[in-house]
Amino acid sequence: MAQAPAARLRYLAATYGGGRLLPEGTARWVGEQWMDWQQTTLLPPMRTVFWQLIRTPPDKQDMAAAQTAHQTTGILGAYAARTSPGGSAPTSDRPPSMHRGCRPGATAALAGKAPGIL
Repeated sequence: MAQAPAARLRYLAATYGGGRLLPEGTARWVGEQWMDWQQTTLLPPMRTVFWQLIRTPPDKQDMAAAQTAHQTTGILGAYAARTSPGGSAPTSDRPPSMHRGCRPGATAALAGKAPGIL
């Protein structure tokens, strides 16, 4: 199931993009590489941070796992920024905030429990 979003994106681009959404040659395969990389390498630690800080009840959260995953995400983001064509990858060593949509006050509560993550 993890590959389904990328497969759908590829299908939609090929079917309805009219040649505008899928570049030809090497550029296409570089894009494909980055889509697969984010799903297989970047997403797992991001998922850990999200689940530990947002979806897991406070008494069951593993803050060490969240911190380790956050550090891994920062390392991967820096790698992406250094190696992406055109510099279009994230340029921060801090991943995008994953606490949007939380109830009011949740950001401050999370920042107090996990300094340096949010």
